[in-house]
Amino acid sequence: LRGLGPYARPILPRLKALSLGANDLVSKGIEFNVLHARVRTQIMLKLTYEALQATEARYDALVDHSSDMVFHLSPRGRVAFVSPASRAMLGYSPQSLVGRSLFTLIHKPDVERLQEQARPGELLPEGDDFTVRMMHRDRSLLWVLCQIRITRDRRTGAIAEIHGTCREQPPDSI
Repeated sequence: LRGLGPYARPILPRLKALSLGANDLVSKGIEFNVLHARVRTQIMLKLTYEALQATEARYDALVDHSSDMVFHLSPRGRVAFVSPASRAMLGYSPQSLVGRSLFTLIHKPDVERLQEQARPGELLPEGDDFTVRMMHRDRSLLWVLCQIRITRDRRTGAIAEIHGTCREQPPDSI
């Protein structure tokens, strides 16, 4: 562009606009109703994004400070997310549980009972809360009330994700 001299000057703002993504405005000129609609859309996107960030911050605060262990499992029962309460409840950091099967933490006879109650081919019984014994890192067993909700694929009905909470129960309440 330097070799073009004064001819490049009117092109520079258009090139900058193109590099910023304004290709329709530069090539077609400005239609104010279209411009107004696009600006309004961008403002709504920004407001929606800010609302999403605020919602995520509230969710994170609830999960991070809850004494209940909150978790998300893959359809195969592997931990995708677990809250910091896992450390107090089971003696494991959340990072050490991610990727691990939930069933490695549940007492074997309780795993068998759960699988008998589940639909054929599925890992956990749907809709009912259940009490199991979970293994603490120090190898002690503790009674835990689990509440789960299964999210299914709308088209196939297959399990997409499992969400749940676990709360330690005093042995005399079982």
